Amino acid sequence: MPNLLGVALAICLTSSASLQAQPAPSEHWPYWLGPDGTGISPGTGWSAGGKELWSREVGLGYSAVVIDAGRLFTLGFDEATGLDTLFCMDPSTGEVLWAHTNPAEIRNNFHGGGTLTTPTIDGDHVYITNRVGQTRCLEVDDGTLVWERDYTDELELEVIFHGFTGSPLVQSDALVLGMGGTLIKVDKTDGALIWKTSDHGDGSHAAPVPIELAGVDGSPGQSCIAYFSGSGMVLVDAATGRELSFFPWKAKDGGVNAAAPIVMGQRLFLTSAYGMGCALLDYSTAEPQIVWQNKRMRNKVSGCLLFEDHLYGFDESMLKCLDLEGNELWRERGMGMGALTIAGGRLVVLTSDGELIIAPADPQGFEPLSRAQPLESGVCWTSPLVLGGLIYCRNSLGQLVCRDHRPGEAELQPVAENPQGLNPLISALPAAADLFSRHLRAIGGADPLRSLGSIHIEGTIEILGAGITRTAMTLDLLAPDRWHLRYDLGQYGSVRRGFDGKVAWQLDPFYGDELKVDDALREASRAHRVHEAADFAKIYSEMGTVGRESFDGRDCWVVQATLTGGGQRTLYFEVESGLLAGRDGAAESLVRFTEYAPFGDIRMPSKTTVLIPGTGAEETFWFDSVEFNTADPGLFELPEAVVRMLRTPEEIEAENEAARERYGEYLGTYIANHDDLKDAEFEVLVDDGLLALRPPTQSPLALADPDEDGKWFLVRTRTVFVSFVRGDGDRVVAIRLNVRGDENELVRRDSE
Repeated sequence: MPNLLGVALAICLTSSASLQAQPAPSEHWPYWLGPDGTGISPGTGWSAGGKELWSREVGLGYSAVVIDAGRLFTLGFDEATGLDTLFCMDPSTGEVLWAHTNPAEIRNNFHGGGTLTTPTIDGDHVYITNRVGQTRCLEVDDGTLVWERDYTDELELEVIFHGFTGSPLVQSDALVLGMGGTLIKVDKTDGALIWKTSDHGDGSHAAPVPIELAGVDGSPGQSCIAYFSGSGMVLVDAATGRELSFFPWKAKDGGVNAAAPIVMGQRLFLTSAYGMGCALLDYSTAEPQIVWQNKRMRNKVSGCLLFEDHLYGFDESMLKCLDLEGNELWRERGMGMGALTIAGGRLVVLTSDGELIIAPADPQGFEPLSRAQPLESGVCWTSPLVLGGLIYCRNSLGQLVCRDHRPGEAELQPVAENPQGLNPLISALPAAADLFSRHLRAIGGADPLRSLGSIHIEGTIEILGAGITRTAMTLDLLAPDRWHLRYDLGQYGSVRRGFDGKVAWQLDPFYGDELKVDDALREASRAHRVHEAADFAKIYSEMGTVGRESFDGRDCWVVQATLTGGGQRTLYFEVESGLLAGRDGAAESLVRFTEYAPFGDIRMPSKTTVLIPGTGAEETFWFDSVEFNTADPGLFELPEAVVRMLRTPEEIEAENEAARERYGEYLGTYIANHDDLKDAEFEVLVDDGLLALRPPTQSPLALADPDEDGKWFLVRTRTVFVSFVRGDGDRVVAIRLNVRGDENELVRRDSE
């Protein structure tokens, strides 16, 4: 969001099963991880080839499908009526058998909004909980309400930013529910509270997972609940809720822990995005020990699955396979942040833009057996479900599709040899320079392109993985490579990014400001080059056409090129149109150019999708209007906030010394005039030009810059974790505290 999402939003919705066409009574999928809690189905009675059986609208959201005793359940939100609906449907026809509605809010915090949790079936009852803590029990047969509770009000819980997302876990006669940073256990017959843990802070989007561990707290075979809170992995006694161990694991501000832990005997695998990575923890001793830890798997939306001693999952926007030592065995790009399940030894992958890919779950590599496009719009973060030879797929806009993959369909061979039905009559490889020349002719010619000094673009942007739904943006380009991007974050203001030819930066009111370095800096320098196509001979020191393959579903020539100054890049040119379809590189973004349209004398892609390595973000730009040679050069100068980030340590220390001199006399007078400060000893702290006094037995006092009226603020904080809120001209206007387990608190005292 940013690692918009940039909340990005993370939701644990992994579910899978695979049965024969007529499932046996014991074969069901009543919970989002299945009856055994692994998310893996042993069934083999289904075909890789299939066709659509039925489709139905179920409302906004990301709820997965659960099925038991011939009934399918899922949740959706109707924005027009403001209602959440629990649908009970016939899994073979999509017919709605009954529906139960409740008032709700969309809660669209960067992810489109709608329902987030998945129902849980337990015998004659189905349990649902929503994003604000309201939990209900209904009869499976007809939807009669058995009981309902609002735990947010009853237990004074704080609803976290994206809302509660963990699905109910049945434990004998009870339910275990994750409510932000708190775990609760309630009686499943009436919802009465059995126990409640302390608040572990920072919220959580992971569902609780049962685990039997020997050696924990000295009790062999102890039944526990593993809960991936926003601040770390919490292990509690299932009977009492007493905390047994805590392993800290916290993503940076704005990040979330969303993937439920994977149980491997006495070990737990945990993973999250936003720069965190993954780890294998050993719980055979009283305190968890790290077996290994790295950043090769960073689940943001859909969690990993463990199959035959290998982990399969989305490392942000790359599908990967790891072994149990944490080694990466293969990776596959171009799917966005999708979701997956495993059934009958096959990966069933739903890409973020709705393509369904079936391939063997093979640690040797990814070789698709079939591809289909069941969903054409929305975001696909909800894991597909395979049951009785039927595959259920859903998008965020509420389209639920059932595909028939029952036995009898012909098994397909791997599609890699001739993907997407490429024309076999085209075999000779054209020269790479000729492909560039053809592309230039198709977009209007090299001379009109070289005549452009600047381009001003207005349109919209969407950032999956950072949780930013389609919002207004402007993009300004100044030849040869300077650019400035601004997009709207609603109540949070605007995000600005830029590159001035040397420095790349981002000013983000939600995720924070940063300078781009290393791969991110190189990517920024190559992101928007006004004359790139016309100057290809200068940009690439070597290039050659190496083959023809499908790229983004299009028949393309493939060009391998070496960038001047180093670095490899692959370019794809459409065989039919000659237009550049996209590019890729090991340390670069995967970029798709589509929907070329005329803007003045130039044709430009009106839609561009960028999959950014290392962040998992998938950005899509839509261009609505384009103006040429109208940009203000001042727009590309470094903002003052960026200049401050570029200061050297020596410059910062000089500013701190100036602050000591500037504030010292004032502070002495202020302390002398306040009885509660007289005769006290203070430690003087200076940070980023701000002066703070730390009393020996109290939290610090901090002096902010004077406001425009000349007033000063002396702030008594309750913790040393202090952040300064700056206004116009980078002037400090307030100090915000962040206390674990507490709401943010802002305290100000005007000076006399």
